[in-house]
Amino acid sequence: MALEEYQILLYPFIDIFAILTFIFASLLLYKIIGHKEGILHKKTLVIIFSFLAVGFLFDTAAELAWDFTQYILKESPELGIADVLWIIGHLLVLAGFAYFAAYVRKQYGKLKKGLILIVTAGAIPALAIYYLIHNFALGQQIGKSAFEIFIDYFYPIVSALILVSTLSVYLFFRELKEIGTPMLLFAARAVFVFAADMTYTYYSSKGVYGILGVLSDGFFGIGYVLSALAFYLLIKRWAGIESIRKEIKEIRESI
Repeated sequence: MALEEYQILLYPFIDIFAILTFIFASLLLYKIIGHKEGILHKKTLVIIFSFLAVGFLFDTAAELAWDFTQYILKESPELGIADVLWIIGHLLVLAGFAYFAAYVRKQYGKLKKGLILIVTAGAIPALAIYYLIHNFALGQQIGKSAFEIFIDYFYPIVSALILVSTLSVYLFFRELKEIGTPMLLFAARAVFVFAADMTYTYYSSKGVYGILGVLSDGFFGIGYVLSALAFYLLIKRWAGIESIRKEIKEIRESI
């Protein structure tokens, strides 16, 4: 079987979990907006989880729009509405996790445990992106539009930023029963999506799908599985999240 044929098999798998992510993110947003009591008065948490939910709605809508164009309309546009949706979604997800990380640092002090891991997690993606773009992508950018060049840089860089901010949030909340596991799933998802974006940037610059194309699509698929599970757990545990401030205080005192 040609490797391109695996892509046809992977896309239904990706779409199923993209749809599940869309559904669960929508349900979480409904819990945030549709209920006036409880956590709603905690404005910071409302803003954070609203950013995350809406960001993933845009991301999944982009995925479905891309697949519809590719496999229903049988078109392969270099850029289109899917990229616009992905850009908005990525920025909202980054805003949610970055705001979460900044809020934790401001309110509860710097993390002593795991600080080296956070720094390392930021340095490794930065070096990988530099190597990838400097050695491969730059040579393929002749004749490209400004927007196409922007896209070459945007996805891996923003994915790296999401990875670092998500990991930072997880390291703080990992001990909390209600939110620790969802944050772990989001952190794992960020790892797979970063790997997917890096492999996609490489193989697309070569113009050959190959084994890296299969890996990239597989990583994206795993990312949607993890995000769907994370939102599902947030929905199930939403009531318990209202009481995390007391637990956060206890963690702060133990750091």
